[in-house]
Amino acid sequence: MSFFGVIFQFVLIQNVLFSRLLGIPEPEQTSGSRFSWLGLAILACVSLLGSLGAWALGVFARFLAIPSLFLPLFCIFFFALIYLLEILCRKGKGKISQALVFEIRRVENSGIAFGIAILLSQSRLGLITSALASLAAVLGYLAANLMHRKIMERLALSPLPQAFRGSPIILINLGLISMAFMAFDRLFLRNLIG
Repeated sequence: MSFFGVIFQFVLIQNVLFSRLLGIPEPEQTSGSRFSWLGLAILACVSLLGSLGAWALGVFARFLAIPSLFLPLFCIFFFALIYLLEILCRKGKGKISQALVFEIRRVENSGIAFGIAILLSQSRLGLITSALASLAAVLGYLAANLMHRKIMERLALSPLPQAFRGSPIILINLGLISMAFMAFDRLFLRNLIG
């Protein structure tokens, strides 16, 4: 598959937020608050490093012919990576350092970067393709999250019954967007790219 096909597949077809159901946007992201570009950069960095580590550990586990060794090694690697990034950010002083630590903890708690790396390790892509796919998955997360935010901003201006305010409308919104992302499938990708 070409690099364009990999990008298209991981942005639309295997979207980590909707088609893979790896998370619901946090409430502060769904309201009118500003979007955290720093958090997106941290997510891109962690998912890129995590997917490269998953690729290397997958090759190592296949070399030893012990595929069951992959998941425990990857869990140790991933959380050590998060801990190392947090320690490096704590060495700095000031508000930027505090913001970095906060965003790293949000990425760790959301589990999306962990899910991206696990999904990419199961698809057995090459090193460069895996790195490109992890960045495309972050772009897919951004597209889905921004689409969700815009719909929630419009819904905030419209009169909703009391029973639909809060979590129910968020779940209905995510369900409808999930169905839209499920319209993209591999057959559509093959017909588009050739």
